[in-house]
Amino acid sequence: MKTSGLIKAGVAALCVLALPGISLADKDKCKGVRFRLTNEHVSHKKILITSVSYHDVVNNKKVTKGLKNFECNYQETCLTPEKNLLDVEGNDINNIRFEYKRREKDNQWSKPETTQPFDAVNNAECKADRIYGAPPKGFVIEGT
Repeated sequence: MKTSGLIKAGVAALCVLALPGISLADKDKCKGVRFRLTNEHVSHKKILITSVSYHDVVNNKKVTKGLKNFECNYQETCLTPEKNLLDVEGNDINNIRFEYKRREKDNQWSKPETTQPFDAVNNAECKADRIYGAPPKGFVIEGT
């Protein structure tokens, strides 16, 4: 009886200690972030955005988020699907880059290409439901 009581007390103590850490980790997650971009690629073709990367200023690291089947037609302004950005809630991000493929003449996707780095204009602080890329066009992808 005494052993089971000690075990229960130990489990309860661990839960009390662990739960605040879990909630703190969740508070650092910048939820529902989207990126606005416009396809003005010199090829005048649709592009397939495969990922977005950014520099996490506080933790001094590059972070990449994959995007599945996210196509943007020529001269269209598009919003990426929502992404949760870990460890950046309330912190700045910069050097935002998009990796993309473009339609080639044979209608196949090109090899991956990467945009020049973009910076969030005025306020780079990550907040829940934030859309990076100022209206109306956001980050303009022109290619080379």
